[in-house]
Amino acid sequence: PIVTEAQRVQRIKELLADLNKVPPEKHEVIRVPGPGNEPRHFQVIKIHVDEVVLNPRSTATAQLEDDPEWADHKDDPFSETAQAVIQRQVREARTREEFASLKDSLANEGQTEPGGVTSKGVLINANTRVVALRELDDPNKRYIRVAVL
Repeated sequence: PIVTEAQRVQRIKELLADLNKVPPEKHEVIRVPGPGNEPRHFQVIKIHVDEVVLNPRSTATAQLEDDPEWADHKDDPFSETAQAVIQRQVREARTREEFASLKDSLANEGQTEPGGVTSKGVLINANTRVVALRELDDPNKRYIRVAVL
């Protein structure tokens, strides 16, 4: 079942609070250019893939809009049914071989770069990784590193 927005917000707060209990030099942080090219720093957390939601705006919008099932769910994009449609579209956007290769890479080598997530638990750029990680057999590998934006 999909976790509520309030649950996602609370979980991210908890993970950030836990992170801040350790010395800053042990935090993973990413730098992103901000206004005036001033770098902005975002802390990276490790969160279970079922504690975030797929972003309908970062999936190929045309694919979703053309999906007849999406029309019935687009007004509530974070519902369980809408998320299932997004997940299917994300998976179908790649060939079976490409998706299998991504899953193998994540299972054997892990993530190379963290994704991004809002403070409300909405993925920014990691839909495909989350879909792949959700399908891994090892439950200990169903976590994603994301920078909290």
